[in-house]
Amino acid sequence: MGKNLIWKEIDLIVEFLHSLERRIPEEALRLPVLPASTPATPKPVFK
Repeated sequence: MGKNLIWKEIDLIVEFLHSLERRIPEEALRLPVLPASTPATPKPVFK
């Protein structure tokens, strides 16, 4: 990378990389329950 890192930064990077190996919590995988659309529900604007 061409950049000198202090040990604390290296520890944070290693901690982040280890977090990618962990199991995703079940509640994070559930889709949210959205309210039903009504005639008053704004329509999306596509640009």
